[in-house]
Amino acid sequence: MVYAKDIATTVIEEKNDGKWLEDYKEVAPPSLNNRQLLIVEDDNDVREFLVNELRSYFEVVDVTNGEEAWRQIQDQRPDIILSDVAMPVMNGFELTQRIKKDASLSDIPVVLLTALTDDLKRERGFHVGADDYIQKPFSVRTLVARLSQLLEQRDKLRNVYSAVEAAPVVAVIKDERDKKFLTTLDSWIYSHMTDPTLNVDELARSLGFGRSSFYRKVNTLTGMTPNNYIRRIRMEKSKELLEETNLTISEVAYKTGFNSAFYFSKIFEDYYGMSPSHFRNGPKEK
Repeated sequence: MVYAKDIATTVIEEKNDGKWLEDYKEVAPPSLNNRQLLIVEDDNDVREFLVNELRSYFEVVDVTNGEEAWRQIQDQRPDIILSDVAMPVMNGFELTQRIKKDASLSDIPVVLLTALTDDLKRERGFHVGADDYIQKPFSVRTLVARLSQLLEQRDKLRNVYSAVEAAPVVAVIKDERDKKFLTTLDSWIYSHMTDPTLNVDELARSLGFGRSSFYRKVNTLTGMTPNNYIRRIRMEKSKELLEETNLTISEVAYKTGFNSAFYFSKIFEDYYGMSPSHFRNGPKEK
């Protein structure tokens, strides 16, 4: 069994190392304290130790088992989860599997914390969808760096998605569950492209989500609100029609869900920095 004092020894040695602060600055992004970390740990000493060490870097919420964690996750979606494996009621494997099977939550990074050294058990953790596996006793410096890296990777992907001229979101998604969600989302939007009344509530219901969970899922994966994501797809389609067809601007507007050609032209110009007619007749900006 690994006790908090065993972990603490590593931390004290690290902090006595004169390069602790200097080294950490190189691996940790500066603004983590607005990110919520959910710690799931049944050992009171270890949980208290983790909370005390990590609250300097994250907004920390802690619970004692997987069932409590599941309720907390649904009530207040954390940015990242650090969970022990061996726990009563619901263990870390079961919690991870439940999270990763839920389309509205599967993008949340989950790091499993365990004293287990069995490779088969480690493989099970990855099989149920864990993003990383850290063995006790561990270096807190390494733990914070890894949590930070997972959040930073998610942020970088969101920045790619939200760029106007970025590749299609689904093309850069690596997680198969998230890829399936976005493929379904894009397909639904394209099939309803001409409907000017298309709205987020209808879209969320069609995909089996509540409004708030759908909003969080789309925002987490794309960095955009659902309405802005819908508009992005409309704009990309309108640009494609202007480039590749002889449709009039009014026809392009109607085919992309705008009742008014004037309003369409205004939105297009706000989005691309030029009017649809200028875009079609003038030099194309790539």
